[in-house]
Amino acid sequence: MAWLSGYKYRKAFTIDKTKIGTGTHSLFTAYVPIADDAGFGAHAKADGTDVCWTKADGTTLLNFQRRAFAVAGGLATGSWEVLLADDISSAANPLIYAYYGDADAADLSDPDGAWNANVVGAWYLDEAASTEAGNYKDSSANGNHGTLQDFDADTTSVAGKIGNCVNFNGDTDVISCGSGVSLDNIRTLTIEVWAKADVGKLVDIVNKGDATGWRLREHYGFGECGFIQYRPSIGHWKFPLNLSALVHIALTYDATSVSNDPLAFVNGESVVVTEIATPSGDPSDDSAEDFFIGGRSLSAGYWDGLIDEVRVHNVIRSEGWLKTRYNNESSPLTFVLLGDEEEDVDREGGSESSVVVSGEGGGEKSAFGGSESSVAVSSEGEGEKNAFGGSEARHIVIISLGYHYTLPADKVGPSKVKLVARYPLPMRPRLNDAKLALYLEKLNDYIKSLHIVEIRES
Repeated sequence: MAWLSGYKYRKAFTIDKTKIGTGTHSLFTAYVPIADDAGFGAHAKADGTDVCWTKADGTTLLNFQRRAFAVAGGLATGSWEVLLADDISSAANPLIYAYYGDADAADLSDPDGAWNANVVGAWYLDEAASTEAGNYKDSSANGNHGTLQDFDADTTSVAGKIGNCVNFNGDTDVISCGSGVSLDNIRTLTIEVWAKADVGKLVDIVNKGDATGWRLREHYGFGECGFIQYRPSIGHWKFPLNLSALVHIALTYDATSVSNDPLAFVNGESVVVTEIATPSGDPSDDSAEDFFIGGRSLSAGYWDGLIDEVRVHNVIRSEGWLKTRYNNESSPLTFVLLGDEEEDVDREGGSESSVVVSGEGGGEKSAFGGSESSVAVSSEGEGEKNAFGGSEARHIVIISLGYHYTLPADKVGPSKVKLVARYPLPMRPRLNDAKLALYLEKLNDYIKSLHIVEIRES
């Protein structure tokens, strides 16, 4: 497997294919966390700026954004949004690598590059509560940063679904994200948001306009949500939703035809949408209207509760895409499975010696009941000669049963090679030998005793 130059360590992250919704999904951004990780804690920079991501080939860099990284007590906790360059589906377990352990590495995290071009707004809402202009960052490439209106400083940042979220107090508090061109007049719309209401009332969760555009809103009580699309005759729909707990809401709407109804999904599952008012005429121009999070406008209809992880897309996402997003964000540590730490033992140069166990020929009986295997030592490169006539070894590769086993550096040198020779691997029995199971068990125990750091098929 190829290795990204300059980095000492890496870990494989595998997406569980059973968590990927129906269909093939292109340019999906995966939320990838780690928790109490000793490898990252010991070998990455303290701020995580040397961590980068590649495709499964081990060398093709992926766009990503670092959301958080910290080390405490030698253990690292962190998270990234990683834009997957390859399509994903439930047919296979997608794999990516995180590389780290390069003190000289540049920080490759891109705060604007982790989302594909059809995501026109991505607000994590992790920031500390502040009325500073543009405090709530849009992580799409469009710069639709949000500013909080909060006259009495009672909106707070609290634990959300991922990291922190905004806890609105319901009294004139709202985030305005402006009216950037990327948010204007979207005719094929997908909205995603996590929300929880503390009080049941008629109020918007997110919207693009008070009298034009569209609105995603809570209806009176906790049991229903509504969607409005402004035209000469507005379209109005509702769907069941319990907002007494933090839930993932996703809605898609194709406004190119008045005959289309929105589709709604709650926690990744499709729900029934009921039409309240039938639309007519062309959609209204909303380019003069701001996009709001947590309210209807600066002067009316304020959210009381939690809002987290808001996304706006200018395409219709499929049910499978939205199911995948919910699975990723609702249980990220089971969506992405973390592999063991791998070390590039050749990173600092040096020669390589090999102990080749042939398993053929005769000899004295070994402890496993077979003939003792022969051991041959070879080395390459320049350097001081060791007792075997080759350059001083930095690591050893044992070849047996079609696999290569790479030993760590503290297991090398002439004395360690002699140790291997003193305790040789047994001769491989015939496949129909009754002792095959015992042989494999003993071989496995022996390999474990050598502290193997890598196993790869030869």
